[in-house]
Amino acid sequence: MIPDCCEASAWRSSADAEAFPTKQTSPIPRGRACSGSLCKDLQQGVSMAEKKEPVNAFGEASANEGWMLMPYVGIETCWIQLWIQQNSKPAEGGFFVTLRLGPLGSDGAVVRHSSIKLSGKLSTELGLSWLLHSVPLGEMAAKSPLGLVACHFKVWSESWIGRRWIGQTSPVAVPSPRQVLQAGHFSFGVQVRRGMEAEGAGSSGMPVLDMSQGLPSPHAVKSGCKIASLPAQLVESVIPQKGSAHCSLSYANDLGKAVLEAISSSQYSVAIALLQELRAAAGKRQEVLADTNSSRKTALRLCVDNLKKDRPRLLALEGSVLTALLGSQKPYWWVFHVKTVSHCSGWICGNVQIGIPHPRQNTKSLKLRPFTQLGSSLQVSWEDCRWTNPEEHAGRLEKSGDGSYRMMVEDGAGTELKLRFIEAGEAIALGSGSFQNPLGVQMLAADGVVAGKSATGIFDPVTCTRLAVEKTACGPRATAELLLDLGADARTLARDGLSPFTAAIIYGDPCNLLHGLPEELRQRLSRRDPDAWDELLKLPLGKGHMDVDAFALSRGVPIPAGAARDLLDHCFKADLPAVAAEVLNELDCRDYLMPVLERVDYNRAWLSCADKILEQGLRGPKPQWLEAETLSYAVEQISRGRSQFRRILQFVPGYIKNSAASYPLTCVLPSRKGGADCPICFEPLSEARPVAFINASGCAVCPHFVCQSCSHGLARLEQNQIKCPECRREAKSIGTVPPLETDPSFWYEFLAARLTAPMPRAMLVRALSAMISVDPQALQLALDAGAICKPVEQEISLPEFLTNGLYTWALQHLHEHALCAQLGRPPDLAKREEWFRYWNVKKNGKLTRGEITRGILCSFKVGSLEKDRLAMYEIKLDKLWDAWCSLQTSRFGRCDPNMITCKEFTSSGFSDLLDQEFGHKLVSMDEVAEPCLGQRPHHLDSSGPVCVGLDLVAPSPFGCATLSSSHSAESLSAQTTAALDSLGSFDGFRDQGETVMSDHSARLGTTQTRDVLSCWDGSQLA
Repeated sequence: MIPDCCEASAWRSSADAEAFPTKQTSPIPRGRACSGSLCKDLQQGVSMAEKKEPVNAFGEASANEGWMLMPYVGIETCWIQLWIQQNSKPAEGGFFVTLRLGPLGSDGAVVRHSSIKLSGKLSTELGLSWLLHSVPLGEMAAKSPLGLVACHFKVWSESWIGRRWIGQTSPVAVPSPRQVLQAGHFSFGVQVRRGMEAEGAGSSGMPVLDMSQGLPSPHAVKSGCKIASLPAQLVESVIPQKGSAHCSLSYANDLGKAVLEAISSSQYSVAIALLQELRAAAGKRQEVLADTNSSRKTALRLCVDNLKKDRPRLLALEGSVLTALLGSQKPYWWVFHVKTVSHCSGWICGNVQIGIPHPRQNTKSLKLRPFTQLGSSLQVSWEDCRWTNPEEHAGRLEKSGDGSYRMMVEDGAGTELKLRFIEAGEAIALGSGSFQNPLGVQMLAADGVVAGKSATGIFDPVTCTRLAVEKTACGPRATAELLLDLGADARTLARDGLSPFTAAIIYGDPCNLLHGLPEELRQRLSRRDPDAWDELLKLPLGKGHMDVDAFALSRGVPIPAGAARDLLDHCFKADLPAVAAEVLNELDCRDYLMPVLERVDYNRAWLSCADKILEQGLRGPKPQWLEAETLSYAVEQISRGRSQFRRILQFVPGYIKNSAASYPLTCVLPSRKGGADCPICFEPLSEARPVAFINASGCAVCPHFVCQSCSHGLARLEQNQIKCPECRREAKSIGTVPPLETDPSFWYEFLAARLTAPMPRAMLVRALSAMISVDPQALQLALDAGAICKPVEQEISLPEFLTNGLYTWALQHLHEHALCAQLGRPPDLAKREEWFRYWNVKKNGKLTRGEITRGILCSFKVGSLEKDRLAMYEIKLDKLWDAWCSLQTSRFGRCDPNMITCKEFTSSGFSDLLDQEFGHKLVSMDEVAEPCLGQRPHHLDSSGPVCVGLDLVAPSPFGCATLSSSHSAESLSAQTTAALDSLGSFDGFRDQGETVMSDHSARLGTTQTRDVLSCWDGSQLA
């Protein structure tokens, strides 16, 4: 009698039963010699019904075959049901049954030493059920040569006298559809389930036997079911993974991936068979249906995309494993792993491995097993084999005239095998023994010759089940209809911004997803008609759906800001960085930077969104990520290995370049060849990138640097001989200082050893003076006085360096230093067109106020650290510019207040105003001569110090007063006073002349004089 709990429809809802009616089919009879005619009739019936209604008729076939479509996972739940058939006369006292569950050997029997033994009492009316948790099916399958786990039953009848032996059944696979097994003269029905249906039975309150505990629970003892024996090695493998929740989650994840893989490979029959299992698992149904592939596409979306793709043949053989036994006296294993199958030519490619059993194991295997209904057979060891390395071989499949296939492997040994199907319960030869099909469906067997020896083998059970399922033709439409019936969401977005609904607008509607959408409107939407989107948003199909908004953005149609922000929030929840990047093109979301960077740990694609947000911060007001607190947090995260936060530091230079108000004053270098000198050749370090002495971790060991030329000689020394020429500290090697203008974090880490460590001010000053032609002592005084930034203490951190204004000052002076190196020697103002083109840095034919300021300050050698003189010249030029604008407005009625053309400069009188105000021959930076190091100038005498290489040219009404550099200091003083008195109202030049004279006289005792380098206008960074 079959209990109600064994009916397949008992675990289906009424709605599912109406949509997919269960077909009344008889169980497959099993015994010693099960005929395959009934199996063929059943398959023919399924095929005929499939032609009439593919989805509904395939429901029962999938329910019988779908469970073995997935390979075993580590730990699973099994549900085994046994009942007595109605045509068998039941025993008065019932039956006592033992069950052995374990790997299936080569002789078709369960391997005893790796199996679990259970016992229970079979009631004639209620039957017997074992619900097993934490069963290590994956480990058991690894010990089977066929990768199959099976179980068999031993039955005794019970009476008031005692127990009487009845017999044992043939093995049945785990899982298996409903089958009829014979034990003695009794017929028993059996069904083995795993996965979702087994977990659903546990949630209904059925007694559970937990393999990880090793002992039966009190409920199981009351029900008459218990664990009789459990191998110790299985208990050790189960205890670390104890818990059915983990097993359930793992199986659900594997099921979702299997469905996606089947649909991607156009194996729609396999996908439908897998999806049938979700009917018994309503709790995990949405979790499996929401699973996506690497492109974030659901199974329903893949059905829409694959609507027009052809379905290939023989696809189920890819990834299959053929296990064969060779020889009879000393048999050994031959395993062929099929990797690729060409569906057009029949070409195959795979790896071959040979397993040789241990000699002692072979001797034991020659002992005949006791006679059972399986017959006498030999079992060849599988676990203790010595395996060869995999060898890749090609081959081909050819179809014979009788409909079978021949597989030939090009291994140089003449391997040729014939493939044929064996029915459920049919016995075939495997090696020197026999093997009976326990799977419940057809299995694909092979026999032939391998390396000159007879070979017999069987493909793995998953491949066999998929081949049986593939006989029923299904397509994407039937699969999509089943997915919708199970509750799949048609509005789930993928990475390309399309959902199944919006993809149906482009690729076609496979299962009536666009029901209610006019065809004319669909065509307009596919043509990117903006008015069509407005009409769609008013319909129930489009109103309030984010996939419609995402589709509009991908088509270049703007959407409201509120809808865009809601879509961006959804992208964060659904992990859709590509769609979020589309939203960021339309929406300013600077406050989303930190959440985006946090998600980079899980998906590196979010870096593109972070870059877009950082680029938005380069425009407009100062962004939040440039605050000291944010930078401190970024530095802390970088030190913990989260490199994505370094993106913030890399965008700091870009913000400074694009910010016109970041440094309001003009940037002026006091000398082109000033700054720190190389301690070996005494050349300025700023002419090229300085070289530092570094340790094993790649950081500087001291605040001293050498030039590029001298570093070549140091690089040829051994590691233990490299020492700093100033402080004599040892170094492992030498290395160039990283560029400050691209990534300040690498520059700081190179000098301070760690991003979180403070940098000494002495190291900071020497590094800046080695890169910029600025005097170290003057820079020290400016830092103490807070002239260029906030006052700096003895140490400075990286966030403080970036936010207190010092990095801005250094960055703009680096750009000015690079610009001055390209410009060369400036011309005199008398060559007005040449002077205009020289200082027109933008090369746009218009000279800005900042570019003229640069020319004036460079001519008079005014440094940016001289705030008073810098302000004086800027005020004078502002007055001159305002006078020029007033003059032009009175003449022509208009004037550009920011720029001046070359014609206006040369012909309209602007250069004349400069000549009247500053002099027609402005002092050139290259007119200061430098004596060779270590040599005394030939014109020095003992009467006193002289001014070397200095010519002061002062404009006057009577011409240019030149102060010669060949006179002594005493005679030069009178000439200087006379020249300065001739300047008249130009008081500034008196101050400039006196300052230059005093500064130059103070440097007469030094080894080298320094020239003046031009300035940088802040407007050039805009």
